[in-house]
Formats: sequence, C-alpha cells, structure tokens
Amino acid sequence: VRSILVLVGFQCCGCACSSLPSAQEGWNEAEVVFVGPVERVQRSPVPLGERSSWARVTRAMKRATEGELLELSQPETDCTLECRPGDQILFYLRRAVSNGTWIDQGCNRTSKLVDVADDLLFLDKLPKSNEGNRLSGCVRLADSLGGGAQVPAAGAVVVISGVGRRAQSTTGGNGIYE
Repeated sequence: VRSILVLVGFQCCGCACSSLPSAQEGWNEAEVVFVGPVERVQRSPVPLGERSSWARVTRAMKRATEGELLELSQPETDCTLECRPGDQILFYLRRAVSNGTWIDQGCNRTSKLVDVADDLLFLDKLPKSNEGNRLSGCVRLADSLGGGAQVPAAGAVVVISGVGRRAQSTTGGNGIYE
C-alpha cells in the first residue's frame, strides 16, 4: 500500500485585532454613532473586496439624523462585522476620504444590538460618562449543559477593590454592571 501526501497552499485570513477600543474610545474616535437596521448589502464580486451596506438611523447618538439612510463601505475581512438586511446594529463610523460614504473598518465597537448593553449604558449617560474613568463589564456563567454557551448572571454582586478604595455594583438582568 502506497500513500501519497498532497500539500495544498492557500491564503488564510484571520482577524488580527489586538483588542477592541472601550466604549469611550469608540465614541471619541467615531464621527457618527447611531443605532439602526441594515436595509441592504451589496457584496463585491472580488474576494476580500469592498462591501457596501445601507443602514437607516433609528436612534441618533452622534452627528446623525433619525430617518437618514447612510451608505457604508466595509472591507471584506474577518474583522468586519457580518451583517444582513434587518440586523439591528450599533454603528461607530468615520467618513471615507474618497467617496463620501461611511467606513466601518472592523476592529471597532460596531456590533449587533443584542451584544452592546455595556455600550448603551455608556452612551445613555453622555456627556457625564465621557468625563472620567469608567469600570464596567459583563458577568456570564457557563451553561450547565456544557454546550459552551454562556448565560448572563443577573443579580451578581461585583466588588472592586484597590489601595484605599472599594466599589460595589450588582449586575442587571443582562449581566452588565457599571
């Protein structure tokens, strides 16, 4: 019995974001911040090209107008949020230099609305929340069935202590504390 080993080379892409900016950094770096549904997506015929999306502003948070339809240019990479028409998204965008569209470059805070409870806490408390330091997070418990899923830990007490200082918070129903 003979065996033949065939090696095939291919280019593989992986997201190389070292870390996401905080909600405060995302707010400060973005020119436009809003919540809205994706209305249309047009993919590039070229692999790893540009994707165009159109999103309607339903909740304006920074330099956007409710009802406005914005065109986004997004690179087709593993770091760019995959979105489909109907998805509710919290967008942190900047203006494209060349064609006047808005850019979601990836490796930023743009996320589906179901994943942004911490961001919304920050954004809802502006401008006060942008004045100083903020400690927040999410407490999740592993699913008891062992499937790898995590569930929010509602009512968990979080204690933060340091030299001469102690703070305590309780998580909300979504597992978020601030």
